[in-house]
Amino acid sequence: MKIGMLVDTYLPLVGGAEVHVVELGRALSNQGCEVAICTAMPGRDEGGLPLLRLPQLKDGGWRAFLRIPLALPALLRYLRSVDVVHCHYSFLLA
Repeated sequence: MKIGMLVDTYLPLVGGAEVHVVELGRALSNQGCEVAICTAMPGRDEGGLPLLRLPQLKDGGWRAFLRIPLALPALLRYLRSVDVVHCHYSFLLA
């Protein structure tokens, strides 16, 4: 099973949600699931899991809302590539 995790912020930012997502992703991966993370946070690829970054949507708010058309093709490809979507937060990306 391939699990997609949507999270607005991710590593290299370190906080409770970011650590939760990377640790949950690693644990699911160790159980045999494929895990792919999608985030609006720009930065380096960290955490050792497949990662899609959509920096057009960073910071949320109306500017990110206006940039949704720029990120939509990549986001739709990502969503079609996973079996289950696990959303974190209730901001723009999730």
